[in-house]
Amino acid sequence: MKSVGIALDSLWPAELRTERLLLRPVTLQDADFVCELLTDERVRTHLGGPASPERVAARQAAYPQTPGTWAIVRVADGQAVGLCEPRR
Repeated sequence: MKSVGIALDSLWPAELRTERLLLRPVTLQDADFVCELLTDERVRTHLGGPASPERVAARQAAYPQTPGTWAIVRVADGQAVGLCEPRR
């Protein structure tokens, strides 16, 4: 059986669409949204607190090349509402 990582590599980039949500690869155009999520105290309460500017920049640079990292987007208005990434 293939590992999840190998399977993702063979399918990436991929999208998953439901009636209400779209999971799509994170792009450089998501930079402002990613920064907002990674620096929001409420979002990061149980994740080690807000990320430093250096950490935000590093993650933003890595996301487009990371299989399995999706932006969660509302189909109705195209608004990004979250991120989903593989467990590291």
